[in-house]
Amino acid sequence: MAKFGASTNLLTPDGHPRYKEEILAKYGVDNVLKLESTRAKARKTTRERFGVDYVFCSESPLKKAIEENRRLKIPEAVVKMRATSRERYGTDNPAQNPAIMSKILKTNRENNGGQHNFQTKENRELVAKALHKLKTKYFVFGNTPLKVACKERGAKYISAQQIIKRYGVEACERYLKNFTSSMSDIESCFLTGMKDVLPDISFFNQRQCRGIEYRPDFKLAHNGKTVYVCVHGLYWHSEKKKSPDYHMKLREAFEGKGLTLMQFYADEVIANMPIVRSMVMSKLGMLSEKIDARKCSIKEMSHKDGMAFIYSNHLMGAALGSRYLGLFHKGECVAVIGWRKKPEHIELTRFAVKRGAHVRGGFSRLLAKVPRPVISYCDLRYASGEGYLALGFQRESTTLGFEWTNAKVRYNRLHCAATDEMTEEEHSLKLKLYKLFDAGQVKFRLV
Repeated sequence: MAKFGASTNLLTPDGHPRYKEEILAKYGVDNVLKLESTRAKARKTTRERFGVDYVFCSESPLKKAIEENRRLKIPEAVVKMRATSRERYGTDNPAQNPAIMSKILKTNRENNGGQHNFQTKENRELVAKALHKLKTKYFVFGNTPLKVACKERGAKYISAQQIIKRYGVEACERYLKNFTSSMSDIESCFLTGMKDVLPDISFFNQRQCRGIEYRPDFKLAHNGKTVYVCVHGLYWHSEKKKSPDYHMKLREAFEGKGLTLMQFYADEVIANMPIVRSMVMSKLGMLSEKIDARKCSIKEMSHKDGMAFIYSNHLMGAALGSRYLGLFHKGECVAVIGWRKKPEHIELTRFAVKRGAHVRGGFSRLLAKVPRPVISYCDLRYASGEGYLALGFQRESTTLGFEWTNAKVRYNRLHCAATDEMTEEEHSLKLKLYKLFDAGQVKFRLV
């Protein structure tokens, strides 16, 4: 603590980056576990100890033991109660003893006219009230029960309940505010989220858009700029229902006509609507808070602060980086860039701007502080990559990426990686996951 100001030198601002640089210089990678020789030793040791390649794989006896211990973990008081019951009655619970159970049934018949308390009219009413309370435990818009709010708006109670469980009350209220029966739940959420900034927004109900065979969900216009938006359900746009190149062809069809299209997934619209709204408003030139990067100062940020800002302001959430730089305006952080060092280049992990703000020249000012050469990737679902080209990046390649989904949430493409026991396809079948393909990822390089 006296020397480094922390319990270990790795927790100091430059400790972890310096450690990774030393490892990189010594082994050629920033983590020794990336070496095949190290992984082979780890697998060998794990096989000798547990009989499997990975300690926490589903077949691992260690994982099974942990889960069993968690399942059977019993408070000390309950253990004592069970020991006393076994000593007196020969069972873990007195009610399990036939003699005790017959006495309970006899008392119930004498007092309530039936073998169980629930057979009386009074107790049945109490149970009915308790069940009703459980059904209406969710409240929206203050003290309105969720079931009542759904009935008033004609919305599906099950859908609203699932939204509350996954994303919270605020997301459910956005869903209910402007629910329209002709739309899907996700489309209603998007419409509600944009209604306060674009009152004239409406559902795009034409069969085609300017001769394009694909139909967008929404058309948004402001001051001569037009943006088309599609919101995709995770199941209905997975490989179960759509071809792998569907979203790419959708993008190319609109680009071919000179139109701007943004594609969002269901979980993004429900859980991160404020970020989605900021992105759409930026495309339309509607952001009122405009900041010049030349009037800002640049500061190195801690891993914790950099990740927190990106998590709150980037649609894809935080990504691990070795360094973070922030752009500060009047003491407030308005933009952050993060990167990590690879053997042959620097890879940008994230660039995020404060929601609702347009920082002019922010990316170029922060990029000037990043070592060269630089690699960055652009998601074509909602971006075109023109900003990269304007700063001198070269377009290297375009690939079709994918994630895994169970129709509720998305997982990284490595979630179902092949193992020694299973192929990728077998792994996905076991986990009941489907591929969800994007609209293409562009790789850019700056030297």
